[in-house]
Amino acid sequence: MTIREFNEWVLYAEIEPFEEQRADWRTAHVVATLVSIFRKKGSPAAKVKDYVLQFVSRWREILKPKQTWQEQKAIGYQWYLLSLDEEERRKKEQEKNRAA
Repeated sequence: MTIREFNEWVLYAEIEPFEEQRADWRTAHVVATLVSIFRKKGSPAAKVKDYVLQFVSRWREILKPKQTWQEQKAIGYQWYLLSLDEEERRKKEQEKNRAA
C-alpha cells in the first residue's frame, strides 16, 4: 500500500467510520438516551458526543505540545507534496533544495 492509498483510507475513515467507531457511537447513543430518560425535570437532555469513548484523540490532545506556525507550515507542505504524483513531488523538492 502506498502512502497515498493509506491517506485516502484515513480520509475515508473520517467520513465513514469503521465498525468499532460506529459501535462506540451506537453505545453512546444508548447511554445518552438512558441518561436523558432519568434526568431531573427541567434539566437539558444528554448529548451523544459527551458519551463517545475517547481513546487516542483525547490523549493526543493532552500529551501533544502546541505547534509553532513554522511546524504547521512544514506539515501543510508535506500534505501538499503527498497530493502530488511522484514526478511533480521530485520537481518541487529539487526547487526547494535549490532555493535553500
